[in-house]
Amino acid sequence: MALNINPYFLSVGLIGQGLIHNRPNDEISIGLANAVLCYPNVKNETALETYYVVHLNKIFYIKPDIQYIIHPAGQNRPLTNDLAAIVRFGIHL
Repeated sequence: MALNINPYFLSVGLIGQGLIHNRPNDEISIGLANAVLCYPNVKNETALETYYVVHLNKIFYIKPDIQYIIHPAGQNRPLTNDLAAIVRFGIHL
């Protein structure tokens, strides 16, 4: 029998579109996620995230994303807070 290390999870976020007059299809988002964990030395992990979707045309977009993770988990020991960034490229078919 496996132990569920993540018995509680909460995620909230807001997404806005068309906030810039000349860019009606672009999107911006901010979110927060919190996971309660069953590790003895790590009680929870919280992530703050924001992204902006830049629609280059009707097909292609770029989506830079930044996350700040408070009390990162994944190991049974405390880790320092972390900042992660990624850029996604996408295609709408």
